[in-house]
Amino acid sequence: IAAANNRAEVERNLGSPEQVFDALEREIYVNDKFIGCFAAFEPDYFKSQGRWFEAYLYHVDSTRIERRQIGSPSHDYFNGPWYKKGISLDRQHEGYLTAPYFDNSIDSATYCSYVLPIVDSQGRKVGVYGVDVKYLWINTVMDEVEETVKREFFDSDESIQDREGNNIFSIQIIDNKGNRILGSDSLDVNILKAEQENVFSELEMKDLKGTPYYVNFKPIPFTDWRVAVVQHRTLVFMWGFILALYD
Repeated sequence: IAAANNRAEVERNLGSPEQVFDALEREIYVNDKFIGCFAAFEPDYFKSQGRWFEAYLYHVDSTRIERRQIGSPSHDYFNGPWYKKGISLDRQHEGYLTAPYFDNSIDSATYCSYVLPIVDSQGRKVGVYGVDVKYLWINTVMDEVEETVKREFFDSDESIQDREGNNIFSIQIIDNKGNRILGSDSLDVNILKAEQENVFSELEMKDLKGTPYYVNFKPIPFTDWRVAVVQHRTLVFMWGFILALYD
């Protein structure tokens, strides 16, 4: 929501590179969860800047924001998957969250970017607006969700395991190839890969040790990610038994 609102501010200030920088600074100043924000434009959009112009602002610390123009032949963003995806989106639709990627231009960290197309007053797509958040921040949010579930339903902050040491409850985020984006690495995500397209069904599956699980999938809109909630079959049956007692 914040990124969509910020994009509108940039679109109102396309008169010059300096206006773009000013619009970005106003927005990042009030969004401290964003590590940085950027506006990357189509070739020669600002004639004075040449082929590449990507305005980038980022938090140096809690009191200082730095401006940089990072578009160049060595940072040819036109070939970047995030730019291609962002420029392909419709203005009326939401943006797109990228897969995690490593970047050493600021502090050598792993980021995710949320990107949206920039549209001028004549309705033409002229570039891509985006915000950067650290992957570790997303991971922290994910951990908080899982810990909340464990405390509320299992009265525990530890991993919930059976006698063989298999996790009986886990939340995972996987990409469209079945690779883990977030979640405990104590669970073998191979149990998820074969059924990743069955995003709304409950499935009994087996991991490599032969332990049966029920897995619920749900796609995360505007990403190639899916949330998978994995529960040991014994746990599912236990909840059913408890609910039956109270029914």
